[in-house]
Amino acid sequence: MISQLTYEQIVEKIKKEKGLNEGEINSKVSEKLAKLSDLISKHGALHIIANELGVSVFEDYSGKDFKIEELREGMRNIAFNCKLLKIDAIRSYNKNGREGKVANLITGDDTQAIRVVVWDETLIDGISNGSMPSGSILHVSGGMIRQNNGRKEVHLGRGAKLDLNPKNVKFDNVVEQEVSNVLNKKIIELMDNDINVKISGTIVQVFEPRFYESCGNCAKKVEIKEGKSFCNTHGFVKGELVPILNFYFDDGTDNIKATCFRDNVGRLLGKNTDEVKLLKDNFSAFESIKNDVNGKQFALIGKVQKNEMFGRKEFIINGVQEVNPTILIKEIEVKVS
Repeated sequence: MISQLTYEQIVEKIKKEKGLNEGEINSKVSEKLAKLSDLISKHGALHIIANELGVSVFEDYSGKDFKIEELREGMRNIAFNCKLLKIDAIRSYNKNGREGKVANLITGDDTQAIRVVVWDETLIDGISNGSMPSGSILHVSGGMIRQNNGRKEVHLGRGAKLDLNPKNVKFDNVVEQEVSNVLNKKIIELMDNDINVKISGTIVQVFEPRFYESCGNCAKKVEIKEGKSFCNTHGFVKGELVPILNFYFDDGTDNIKATCFRDNVGRLLGKNTDEVKLLKDNFSAFESIKNDVNGKQFALIGKVQKNEMFGRKEFIINGVQEVNPTILIKEIEVKVS
């Protein structure tokens, strides 16, 4: 398929092929806009300049399988191989009188992880019936790349495909955490509804983890019916135990209550999935590791959520990075100076 390049991609292509710097290109765009009395968009002006310089603003993606790190906003009809890490959610929606379903998948290859948003109901039916379990290798085709809250996503509409177990595709190491444009902040600077922010500091008080059961297909919380796990979407299922960890986090400017789920609990506690599950209803086992966790330094990536009941900001974590204590101390010294 032929796909049009984004503004940034065209600038990079002109720089590479014609040796112009970004300032020179922007100057040409401004001149073109002035000449045409702003009757065209900035993107349109850049198109004209590229054509005048003999630089193609289209790229042929036919038959090419991309690595996830190569995907850029605006690309259409792209294809790539990946591992299905998690079926994040399948939801129903009603927008402007139009009803439908949307599925969110977390996938990854050996370069990056990315969210795949599925709108085609035939594909969603295939995901819902359990024929595409977590851990499956997929070939995704017909996707379009969009930006959402600072991260890129693949959107699959009508005509897109999810092919299971493509031949000769194998991943030894898969990146499991999505990449987004993260803003570094101090805790004292956090605002209600901040998203994709990173705070660095120290765990000062950690609480015993809690657990709930989720559906192994869609990860939604399940009910217990007749002594079995019941999902409103998939019926009776094998429940998956999900840990939740709450703690207070301090960076020298302020402290905040933080909450993490699933694999991030293990990353903070320094335990694997099975070891975390052993902490359920086992207070003495948790007490033995609690002192090791208090005082540990991390960088946390997530969003700010307002707790209306207590009138305070809280931090919901979607990424955890252990940090070098020496570097963290220097950062905190700068923050409080």
